[in-house]
Amino acid sequence: MTSEDKLFGGIGLIVILGLLLVWLMPVAMVDTGEVGIVSQFGNAAKTLGPGMHFKMPVYESVTTMNTRVQNIEMDCSAASSDLQSMTASISINYRIDSTPDKVLNLYRTLGKDYEVNVLNPIVQSSVKAGTAEFTSFVLLNNRVAAEQKIGEMLNKKLDGQGFIITQVNLVNVDFSDEFDNAIEESQQKKQEVLKKEQELRLIEIQGKQTIVRAEAEANATRTEARAEAEAMKLKQSALTSNMIKDRWIAKWDGKLPETMLGDSEVLMTFGQ
Repeated sequence: MTSEDKLFGGIGLIVILGLLLVWLMPVAMVDTGEVGIVSQFGNAAKTLGPGMHFKMPVYESVTTMNTRVQNIEMDCSAASSDLQSMTASISINYRIDSTPDKVLNLYRTLGKDYEVNVLNPIVQSSVKAGTAEFTSFVLLNNRVAAEQKIGEMLNKKLDGQGFIITQVNLVNVDFSDEFDNAIEESQQKKQEVLKKEQELRLIEIQGKQTIVRAEAEANATRTEARAEAEAMKLKQSALTSNMIKDRWIAKWDGKLPETMLGDSEVLMTFGQ
């Protein structure tokens, strides 16, 4: 055996021993935000918290489960309560309940493929059921109510399985082209009605202004007529007084009265 063969043989032995050491390593690391599942010959037996843990080589293996907040997104097809077909994208934040018993039970029943096996189908069915309780108008203008309803349904269906839903976002809600056209036509009609109402209010305002002007002119005419009547009355009174004086003068014979009473009621005698 040459020296080169011995060298390569030694390197190969070191690699094999290294791999064997790794496989038999009696230490397991669990990061923060994870729970370790200890399996003994394939049987999930207990959980481990964050940190470094010793394990029995060959006999025990450790699998970690992520308990941080995770996100799933998917496209869904559904319908509103007024039977309008729709498509939407939904984004859901969730986490695994980190209680040891629940994590262990989740791993035993679903393994690590719980999103595909459980969450996705339940999310799809919850979206269909949740949107069916709201009209298309609400889904377009008040998605918060639909999101809350879908979240309640998800938590109810997932209760006891070890999942906690923290947030639901319903985005990109889209209805059929026929529905969009109907909405656009409805908006146009509303604009037309609003325009007619504004025109009617303008006519009412103009009518009221005409009435106010007419009343003002009528009041002015009445005031002017009263002033003219008062002036005519004064004029007639003055004419009557002057006519009496003219008639008295016409009948006077030019002689002063022999006696007359003044303001002081003193008897005065003339012509003697």
